[in-house]
Amino acid sequence: MTLKDIIVKYSLNGEEQTVFTKYTRNHFDNAEEITEDNNGFLAVWENIIRFAKIFGADKAINQKVCPKRPVAFASPNTLDISI
Repeated sequence: MTLKDIIVKYSLNGEEQTVFTKYTRNHFDNAEEITEDNNGFLAVWENIIRFAKIFGADKAINQKVCPKRPVAFASPNTLDISI
């Protein structure tokens, strides 16, 4: 079944068709392959790993990775974090 078939089957009006086609479109149509290595993000994670070695993985996760939704770990001393 094509997208046009679905539009016809469910009698979508103009606005519904617009929303439907926007929602189902391929968001990667204009994507370009990255041909060079981009490891710039690693510095951030390396800092988190250093923090974890000093203060523990539980604190690194809760303070550096997801501070807005901290996790109460049952056994924080058994946690490990690595790249």
